[in-house]
Amino acid sequence: VTHDQVEAMTMADRVVVMNAGRIEQVAAPIDLYEKPANRFVANFIGSPAMNFFTVGIGGGAVQLGDQRLALPPETAQRLGNRDRVIFGIRPEHMRPGPFAADLEILTDTLEPLGAHTLILGHVAGEKITAQVDPRFPAEVGKPCTVTLDMQEAHFFDPDTEQRL
Repeated sequence: VTHDQVEAMTMADRVVVMNAGRIEQVAAPIDLYEKPANRFVANFIGSPAMNFFTVGIGGGAVQLGDQRLALPPETAQRLGNRDRVIFGIRPEHMRPGPFAADLEILTDTLEPLGAHTLILGHVAGEKITAQVDPRFPAEVGKPCTVTLDMQEAHFFDPDTEQRL
């Protein structure tokens, strides 16, 4: 038993994630990271934490503020006829990928950490953290465009917060 996420993820074959004495998910560490059962697990696993946005959805894309982010066709089909979802993306999945979408964010703070830089900013009035290459062209107080690997995006029901 530990409250240390890193210890649990590195030492265990299976991890039990609990919330207020209730089991949220029991899985291998990689499954907790890649396929969290719900928003609580998604937020708990990983550092920095996953970014979450309640977004409109339709026409094969999510609408984040005034920005439209296209979804991979299989994801759009899986989400069906919903008009609203919770969209989650990890800071480290803001990189080019097989199905990429550009997102403009307003940079509030830059945290250079050697191997990468964290951009702390805002999009559509919500906080966002992006993990980028240390040479990524960003300036505090100015907008920058990051590329999201939409195949790494997570979606949750806005009422139950369960994985979709």
